[in-house]
Amino acid sequence: MKNPKRKVSIVGLCDSVMHMVRTLRREYLAQTASDRELLCGEWVRPGGRVFLRVRKEGGRYLLDECWSNTVNSRVQVFTFRLLRDEQDNLYTETQERAIGYDRERDRLLADSLGEFERKKENDEP
Repeated sequence: MKNPKRKVSIVGLCDSVMHMVRTLRREYLAQTASDRELLCGEWVRPGGRVFLRVRKEGGRYLLDECWSNTVNSRVQVFTFRLLRDEQDNLYTETQERAIGYDRERDRLLADSLGEFERKKENDEP
């Protein structure tokens, strides 16, 4: 007969190891990564109709603006290259929307859209 307590303790141990690895990765990136690298991931606003996704594809950084609507659950995605100018300011290519990153609070700031927080693993867009 299998011991269910042993399974629970193994799962708990795995969860603890994963949490530790994520924490170490986050701390390492905070010290060594560029703003564009740190922005990679999904960003949400509580109660907002738009969420953002920053990703690296090849050597390019892309920003996806994902808009939901109030009629159905359809999401429209608009993709823009995330560029850096001579003064290291970030902006989207065709829209020229200014993008900022608050390292202290881990917040993405988007011109005319406001402030976004990093999506937690259990959050839904």
